[in-house]
Amino acid sequence: ETENRRHSEIWIVPADGSSPPRRLTSPAFSSNGPRWSADGKLLAFTSRRPVAAPGGPTNESVWFLRMDQPGGEAFQVAGVGGTPIFSPDNRWIAFTKAVPPSTPKAAPPQTPFEKLTEERFKGRSYDWMNARFDGRGYLADPRDPYATPPQELFVVARDGGTPRQLTTLGVTVQQPSWKADSRLLVFTANTHERDEYTYERADIFTVDLDARLSRVTDDGEDHESATFAADGSILSLRQQSLNQVIAARQNFGSPTDVYRYPAGGGAPVNLTGTWDLIPGAPRIAPEGRVVMYTAGTGGSTHVFRVPLTGGAVEQVTRGDRRLADASFAWTADKVAYVGGDGTHPADVYVSALDGSGERKLSSVNDALLASLQVRPVERVKFPSKDGTPIDGWLVMPAGASADAKVPLILAIHGGPHGAYGNEFSVQFQYWAANGFAVLYTNPRGSTEYGEKFLWDTWGGWGGKDYEDVMAGVDYVVIPGVSNLYDIDD
Repeated sequence: ETENRRHSEIWIVPADGSSPPRRLTSPAFSSNGPRWSADGKLLAFTSRRPVAAPGGPTNESVWFLRMDQPGGEAFQVAGVGGTPIFSPDNRWIAFTKAVPPSTPKAAPPQTPFEKLTEERFKGRSYDWMNARFDGRGYLADPRDPYATPPQELFVVARDGGTPRQLTTLGVTVQQPSWKADSRLLVFTANTHERDEYTYERADIFTVDLDARLSRVTDDGEDHESATFAADGSILSLRQQSLNQVIAARQNFGSPTDVYRYPAGGGAPVNLTGTWDLIPGAPRIAPEGRVVMYTAGTGGSTHVFRVPLTGGAVEQVTRGDRRLADASFAWTADKVAYVGGDGTHPADVYVSALDGSGERKLSSVNDALLASLQVRPVERVKFPSKDGTPIDGWLVMPAGASADAKVPLILAIHGGPHGAYGNEFSVQFQYWAANGFAVLYTNPRGSTEYGEKFLWDTWGGWGGKDYEDVMAGVDYVVIPGVSNLYDIDD
């Protein structure tokens, strides 16, 4: 707190829970983003640590630990200039890094008047739409590759060396992923990235180790999280671009689904077209026939799976809680994730791929929670003005009773496409600890309740969603509407 910054460390724990977690990285430096090599012998992570350099010390961010030699110091691999993506055969490390144009930027010709104006003008001028962003301030020109260099894809030998540039797209390579044979990578990139009047519409590309590039899609839709299946087909998330939605004059937005693009071409197959929620990034075993992902559902987040060839979507994990950061150990039949609920911050869990045999592996906040009076979180369901069922959660302060009046805070999430749910909130618990009741709801426009609910405020934001949140206030405040508590509105 005294330095006004966050601090994180990397810890490790046996998946069978045979020993407690232990810290891997030095507490002197904040570290995050751990990634295993395919053989488990290297662990990559990011950490801004000082390194001696000819021009003076620099803060380098990509580091490695040898996991087959416990106790060693963190080191760097020569040539790795970005977050490492290890190849399955343990021979290569791929990464993306910014590549500005190779030639200096030429100054545009100016009239004497323009030169004089530039000398006298002490402010800053912007002539692009996306000039500022909340929390980030004024932005560099997204149209200008000198101001916003593209992230191109590189590869280097795992032991280090001179990296080779595989792409020269002039736009940012997103989420590259290896094929099982380690000879090909798949990624998405928005070739219209420099056009400020075009909404996101990234396509799927592949590139081999000889920099031979192939374009898989050019359909005007927006693709992300592309990955290979064992048969060479490609999985990705896909939705209409907003340009397509506007051109079609739709009164609803686009669903997001997992698509499978067959190897060798052919029509893509929608694997989640009959499933009414929003899937996360698809993941599949190197030799697997089942696609797995996480998704929000009614205030919780869980692991789901669907056959690679299509079929019914099945929910794998259960409970009123939110899971995140799912990591799959396919050959060991395990999935690890962090999970928490309204009264418990997230901890690490592991289960079988079918969700059975779940085991809790960490207790990060037990000592802190023992010193606090965490308030229970009650789920409430109530009808809106037109009868639409709405979800909400209520936290009451300590000492609240049926005949006591307490002030109420109504928390409303933004977006509107987002969702509150079964997760620990320091903010809401803090308010309750200071004598406030806290009501938070998922009005129409929220995710996790299907497409109709998601787009029901299209063209009317502030109408039905207002009725939804105020119906929640009525439900907990007005006698006869609810017998929960007596709360001041």
